[in-house]
Amino acid sequence: MTKNDAIFDARQTSGAAISARNVACGSRRKRLLPLIAAVAVAPMISACASPEQKMQRYTESGQEFLEKGDLGKANIQFRNALKIDEDHVPALLGLYEIVESNNQPQQMFGLLQQITRLDPTNAEALTDLSKLYLLSGDEATSLETIDAALSYKPDAADTIGTKAAILFRMGDREESIGLAERALELDPTIQEASTVVATNYILEEKPDEAIAVLDRALEANPKAAVLHLLRVQIYASQNRSEDITAAYDALIQEFPDEPAYRRLYISQLVREEKFAEARAELMEVVKLRPNETEGYIDIARLDRRIDGDEKARETLKSFADENPDKPDLAFAYAAYLRESGDADAARGVYQQVIGNAKTDELALRAKNELANMMLLDGDRSGAETLIAEILNRDARNSGGLIKTASIKLMDGDTDGAINDLRLVLADQPDSVQAKLLMASAYERRGDNASAERQYQEAFDSTEDKASVGNGFARFLIRRGDTKRAEGILSRALEVNPRNEENLKLLAAVRLQQQDWRGAEEVARMIESVKQDDAIVDRILGAAYTGLQDYAGAISVLEKMNENEPLEVNSLATLVNAYVNAGRSEEAERLLNTKIENGQDAYEANLLLANVLASQNRAEEAKSKMRSAIDLAPERPQAYERLYRLYMGEGRREDARTVLEQGLGEAPTNDGLKVLRADMHMSAGEFEEAVAIYEDILTRRPEDVLVLNNYAALVSDIRTDKASLDRAVELSRPLLETDNANFLDTHGWALVRAGRLAEGIDVLDRAVGLAPKFPDALYHLGAAQKQAGDSVAAERALKRAIEAAGSTRPDIVEKAKKLLDE
Repeated sequence: MTKNDAIFDARQTSGAAISARNVACGSRRKRLLPLIAAVAVAPMISACASPEQKMQRYTESGQEFLEKGDLGKANIQFRNALKIDEDHVPALLGLYEIVESNNQPQQMFGLLQQITRLDPTNAEALTDLSKLYLLSGDEATSLETIDAALSYKPDAADTIGTKAAILFRMGDREESIGLAERALELDPTIQEASTVVATNYILEEKPDEAIAVLDRALEANPKAAVLHLLRVQIYASQNRSEDITAAYDALIQEFPDEPAYRRLYISQLVREEKFAEARAELMEVVKLRPNETEGYIDIARLDRRIDGDEKARETLKSFADENPDKPDLAFAYAAYLRESGDADAARGVYQQVIGNAKTDELALRAKNELANMMLLDGDRSGAETLIAEILNRDARNSGGLIKTASIKLMDGDTDGAINDLRLVLADQPDSVQAKLLMASAYERRGDNASAERQYQEAFDSTEDKASVGNGFARFLIRRGDTKRAEGILSRALEVNPRNEENLKLLAAVRLQQQDWRGAEEVARMIESVKQDDAIVDRILGAAYTGLQDYAGAISVLEKMNENEPLEVNSLATLVNAYVNAGRSEEAERLLNTKIENGQDAYEANLLLANVLASQNRAEEAKSKMRSAIDLAPERPQAYERLYRLYMGEGRREDARTVLEQGLGEAPTNDGLKVLRADMHMSAGEFEEAVAIYEDILTRRPEDVLVLNNYAALVSDIRTDKASLDRAVELSRPLLETDNANFLDTHGWALVRAGRLAEGIDVLDRAVGLAPKFPDALYHLGAAQKQAGDSVAAERALKRAIEAAGSTRPDIVEKAKKLLDE
């Protein structure tokens, strides 16, 4: 439990926090107007009632239903009142009570904002709004809102307790504790105040005092579920198993019909390997929610953990057989069989569902699953036959249309796929599967803005943040937007913090961003999920190298190498650490050993060439590159490095010879073709370079590096409108990145095409991202001069000269020429 977040740890347990708060509100204050005796005579005056009287009766009737716990009828009556006056505060308060009971934070937030706008002196509504701001992490607005509430009701215990919680979160413990104690004097049932005092004791390492505070608070208010959960956490931090059990027993006794708390207890029992008790609790969850399949599936998962796959299969089969009115169990059983590799048995279950189906919808659902299996097995013909049968029966069947769209995408018919998916989303606008497939279709068509929108909508609307977030993050990474990718992964991990794939992807993103401490943090998180995962040491090795903690990197990676020969990337990290630590001899010795043993000899020769080159042993480095070429003449890396070494020495003909040799062995390698274009450009043969990029674009139309290079080259050397317009169009995807180089290319292409205002905007954005990027500064100044803004142009050109310094004499010369003009 960290000091900053200890007070709110209870709300991070399986979504129980908001549930805990809502269940505990059964005895909360009544906000609505009291019922009046006139209700008794309402039928006699209904015929001539005014709109105001009708609104009053609807509101009072809603109150009655709310008191009885009939939320559905209460909702209808309050909404009837709001049809007469949409700003009727008592009806809005009634609706707020309903959405709070239904655990709908977004609707709660919207209603509270509307209520406090209409009735800005409603201290209770302001207090609840402040709590929501705090739960969302906006402490500043939360504090501002609670201060407004206190200005109207300075002695309200709940409001004082809420301010105590806010200040505690913000680190002002002294004032927070004083307010919390004052709130408890006024009302010992205030949860926030008890939580503040107890958490303060935890931070002072006084767990017994914290427990005493919680016990007193729970005696006064046994329905305060958050306090029960905090007590459990304290016991867990001390490994007090019996007390944990007793605390959960007390919580469940207070809320016997709330499965969320039983599930928390089940997780604890599983951690303690008390599987029989965990299974018994799961059976209780199933009894509480007999129509939800997840409980049944969890029992099967537990049986698999205890007695293996066969027992889990038996359990799921028995549930499916005993509950024929719950077809989801049959589908869950079939899905488990598929996961277990028993495809034939799964098909049998689906066929049985089709044979026994009482509705077309159920039969078509099973047929869709069979079609999925056929597609996965490569039986496209059989799948298409079955899909046609499904769509013949129901032309708007979403499963059939989604599979048809998938097949069209495989065939390259993106427009056809998009049309099918639009039909699905017209009928099922919340279909995550359709949105993800639509995103893929848009990306293939090059419409990345629409693809991103579909990914975002799918991510926002799904509970499966892990897999959807992973796909969305990978899309953003492909677009070069690693910052947003990091944000999406972080949000996904808030929901499922132990998801290995997302943790590993987040580590990769942070390494790419050179956030070495962040990468180290994620490595430790992965380690807590899976202790023996070798990727942890690879991440740590890279992170320590980035931090220039070469001793740490060497220690981690040498240990890895002792257990198992390092993979190529980790080997490269270790070699770099040796070199940077001034231990090149050890790197050389390690690599020679690998070459002698034939372990990754190609990569080892290249790494050794780098080590030798760093010691100015150029001829030996070239020899190792030649050795790598002899080992694998079809691989391009050695040619590329030898080419660059020769070019660095000014030996253009030797570089050309190496490049032609590489292309002779790997004629389709686009990386080598890019080097050939580079060689043409260095020789002033620009049109030859353009021709090469034109060729590469036929195979890699979405490669942002190729698009960037082509557009930059064309914008500089051509003047005809068609070429410049094409450079703008092809470089448009670069606009969606936060890469200053890419934005500079697109911005300059716009300027060259005569679209000055647009170009200046993009170039200004590039300079904002990289204030010392000489190319972008020069292009911005040139564009501003062309637009007649001489003051801004002069400023940008002087900055370009300063940024270019002695490293870019070409920029300095061109910028000075424009300034002289």
